[in-house]
Amino acid sequence: MAGKLTAAKRRVLAAEHKANPDGSYPTDTRGRAVAAKGRATQAVKAGRMTTSEAARIKARANRELGK
Repeated sequence: MAGKLTAAKRRVLAAEHKANPDGSYPTDTRGRAVAAKGRATQAVKAGRMTTSEAARIKARANRELGK
């Protein structure tokens, strides 16, 4: 397991372009990348996120997953 994400770690991931600028949807590990893709899809279906925002998250997650 990757461990708990602190606010400081989220800021680092955002600076490394492995999370959104606010630290949300981290994709630094395989598990988090898969989860980010799923949560982005759910957010689009619920109307909380645009498809273009979800596409950016999914592209970042796919890079982590080697796709």
